[in-house]
Amino acid sequence: MLEPTGESSWRVSRVVEGLTSEVQSFSAAHLRDTSSQQLLAGYVSPQGDQYLVVYQYDGDTLSTVISKSYTDMIVADFTGKGDTQDLVLALPPDTELGGVTLQLLTANDGEFRSTQTLNLGEGVYSSCAALHAGTGSDDGMYLVMDAWTGTSSLVSDIILYDEATGFLQPYRPSGMSDIQRSTLRYHRELLSRDLDDNGTVDIPVEIDDGGTLQTPMDKRLSFLLWKDYTSMAGGNSKFGVYDSEYNIFMELPESMHGNILIRSNQSGTGWLICNAEGTTVYCEMRVVDPADNAATGVGNYLRIANIGSQQLQARVVTSYYGLSLDFISQNTVLLGSN
Repeated sequence: MLEPTGESSWRVSRVVEGLTSEVQSFSAAHLRDTSSQQLLAGYVSPQGDQYLVVYQYDGDTLSTVISKSYTDMIVADFTGKGDTQDLVLALPPDTELGGVTLQLLTANDGEFRSTQTLNLGEGVYSSCAALHAGTGSDDGMYLVMDAWTGTSSLVSDIILYDEATGFLQPYRPSGMSDIQRSTLRYHRELLSRDLDDNGTVDIPVEIDDGGTLQTPMDKRLSFLLWKDYTSMAGGNSKFGVYDSEYNIFMELPESMHGNILIRSNQSGTGWLICNAEGTTVYCEMRVVDPADNAATGVGNYLRIANIGSQQLQARVVTSYYGLSLDFISQNTVLLGSN
């Protein structure tokens, strides 16, 4: 702990040894009350085990509030107190059947403690991949958990905080009988996220009726639907194509769903989005080195994003309603960045 001793000087006031030599995350939050902040440090051991320590500093001493083994965590106001935040931990599986145990820690009477553990997906989930918090159409607080169902496939679960009972509970949208099957995807990078920045967590789903992917694009691209699932009607959905090589999602007009063919462009730097017969090219997407003279090419290419030293570029070849360069620029997302 460092404290200021003047306008431009600091002093070390307290020193506490951490659990391991590698810190994975570090943040501060109002977990106990509004007048104090707790420090959350996530440690990783040489064996890959993760530990979370919550520290409390009262101006005189630095003490440990909680020290637990965990796989992921998230801080948000799940319980609706408004002035303090809650902590949800995903704990390591403790049985041969696997599953994920979520632990809710919240402030009660000025103390911060565990108030609930919730077991999910026993026999189905092998571990938690990520936790995400967002609001639903009813302004309620939702928790979306991405979970591994083995070594290669991901599914999602939705958890709602029930104010009446004071507990987290699984949430199942109307018409969804099997949430694991409805949210299954095979690309490890396809984690849930707030895709359109509206405060609601969107879950990606790989679909097989989006259109036709010609070889070799079928090894690299997939059609996706992103859904928020937090309204009784199933929420909003966004249709598009996912590039697994560069971890890019490109939204497309819903009218293209099932009515397009995607093939490689002539230079092999990207792909062409065409009508279902492949006779009309609507647009081209490519990833090129801007320093390469050949990359300048012929046509009106717009830079969509930088990917390392390369550029993601787009151009419209044949006009299609709803698919403009502005639409492509605003609705193409690099999934590696939040």
